[in-house]
Formats: sequence, C-alpha cells, structure tokens
Amino acid sequence: MCLQQRQTLCRRQFNLIIWLIRRIVKAHFSVAPRLAKE
Repeated sequence: MCLQQRQTLCRRQFNLIIWLIRRIVKAHFSVAPRLAKE
C-alpha cells in the first residue's frame, strides 16, 4: 500500500514537471518569433 501511494505521488510529480516543461517551451516559441522580428 505504501509503495502504491508512492508510485502515484511520483507519477503526479512527473506529470506536473512535464506540464511545466511544455508550458515553458510553448511560451519560448511564442516569444522567439517576436524577438527575431526586432
């Protein structure tokens, strides 16, 4: 039971990290073209 809880917790943290990375990448690519124009 303890191991199962730890696995779900790790998976939740992993998903959160992936979500953050995707947001950062998306923000970077939406800002990059604007910087390239100037």
